[in-house]
Amino acid sequence: MAYWWVFQGDSFRRSRRGNYLWAPKLDKRGQGRAYWSSMAQVEPGDVIFSGYDQRLVAVSTASGGAYDAGPPDPRDVLKWPGGGGWRLNVSYVDLPTALPYRDFVPELLHLLPERYAPFNRLTGKGNLGYLFPLADAVGEILLRKAEMRAPSLIENAIKAEPEFAENQDTSKQAIIEARRGQGAFRDNLDQFWGGRCAVAGIARRELLRASHIKPWASSNHRERLDPFNGLLLSINYDAAFDVLLLTFNDDGAVALAPDFDRETAAALGINPDGRLSKIDVRHRNYLADHQRRFEERLQRLGHPDCDRIATLSGLPPSPISSCQQSSV
Repeated sequence: MAYWWVFQGDSFRRSRRGNYLWAPKLDKRGQGRAYWSSMAQVEPGDVIFSGYDQRLVAVSTASGGAYDAGPPDPRDVLKWPGGGGWRLNVSYVDLPTALPYRDFVPELLHLLPERYAPFNRLTGKGNLGYLFPLADAVGEILLRKAEMRAPSLIENAIKAEPEFAENQDTSKQAIIEARRGQGAFRDNLDQFWGGRCAVAGIARRELLRASHIKPWASSNHRERLDPFNGLLLSINYDAAFDVLLLTFNDDGAVALAPDFDRETAAALGINPDGRLSKIDVRHRNYLADHQRRFEERLQRLGHPDCDRIATLSGLPPSPISSCQQSSV
């Protein structure tokens, strides 16, 4: 599940009534915009946050992919005489109380890219545009804040989709539960790992998390439900694994990032010399994805010698030729 932000302006009310998003493909000069063509990148189940009148007012899920469609309203025809556009069918859930930008934007700014972001990192003001991708960390923050106003809103949005209501598609419910670390996905992880943390062996279920190895946003539905794309981890390991402060090498041994020293890890209850209690060949492709992102993080930090660190950690040399490049 990927996250998106949409600025809807005066189109919000009619888009909300019609359960859609719409964007033109070209402006009056025949030029496209990244924040319009992003419509074509949205996948079913993605989560979209609606900004209107300086507030987060609704959250929706995409019922399907974008498709070619002309302007859905006569007022849009006047604005976009070319006629061509993308339409995306979505299922909205309104927040009972809208969330003003000032209550969350400052918290997000350091997580936003310099380009193609909904809000300007320097000023905090909204950028000109329509649909913007959001990093998982940003989406998770917004989702938590939105659910403080409307608990279970994502489940409600998915269940409100016409296809869900008509077919009661059990795979959708499995996806919902997997997103929450529940259901068959969690049960399968409990069974594989014997109800214990995959590293520390802790057996307190309330302290264990069903953690996806390959991120939810970049996984397809099969991968989201695949128990071999999951580790049962205690809270401390799960948090460090999720933010790429540690990874596991091909033999399951813990590999710490250079800015996460052994003393700090140990103080948090993380064994720097720990390893997964077992590993299946079917974990390996997912772990390779995590290792790649772990090394990319080192690159973004501008660490001078990530290939050496990867080798010492038991990871293959980084496919990124050098970590000496600074982030852009």
